[in-house]
Amino acid sequence: MSLQTPLSAAAPREWLGANIPAVIVRPLLQFKKEALYEICKTQGIRWHEDASNRDARFKRNRLRQLINAKSGDPKSPFNVDSLLRVCDTMQGHREYINQEVGRHLASSAKFDTSLGTVELAATVGKREFPAWAVNAAVRERVLADIVSWVNCKGHPPELAHLQQLSKALDSYYDRTSVAKSVSAAGVTVIPPSSRHDWLFCRQAPRAAEIEPCEALALGASVVWDKRLVVS
Repeated sequence: MSLQTPLSAAAPREWLGANIPAVIVRPLLQFKKEALYEICKTQGIRWHEDASNRDARFKRNRLRQLINAKSGDPKSPFNVDSLLRVCDTMQGHREYINQEVGRHLASSAKFDTSLGTVELAATVGKREFPAWAVNAAVRERVLADIVSWVNCKGHPPELAHLQQLSKALDSYYDRTSVAKSVSAAGVTVIPPSSRHDWLFCRQAPRAAEIEPCEALALGASVVWDKRLVVS
């Protein structure tokens, strides 16, 4: 039986005490609870049901009750088998998007590790959407990966920031606005020109960020932007 690590809210084993032989596991989504019951029963493992699993205040329990009520109806979209088929379809879509994102980044993006910039292919002159921007889901992931690489924040950009950048792309390609730079999530995107394609670079620092770096004494240093040492 394949097992995953505990949920983020689950207590790690050491919190339960060294004298309690317990471990919290999370079965894969495709593994039905009834089958897990049987395995535990066969192996002589005592089953402990969390009381919160019956609390109707939680949406997950209300959803579980709805699924259980529809489990005997093969035509219902809420029975377990139907939901698992939806999950399989979603997983297939995710794998396809991941594959497409990797393909477009490999063929359309130029990562400059010395400058920390990324140049992304554009159709200069024609103003037609490049291949990486045609599919909305692929475009969002391409932008997210590039923004994360440039801003070095250690977490994905917010959806609102990605939508802001995507809107700027739409405005450029449908000619509804003058081509101009746009900044979001600590990254500035410069529209294509005769010298470059779409250019992603770090957003210029604010005055408050520059102040600690000014008038440094000889031999002194300061960390700017949590990643660069200025001396």
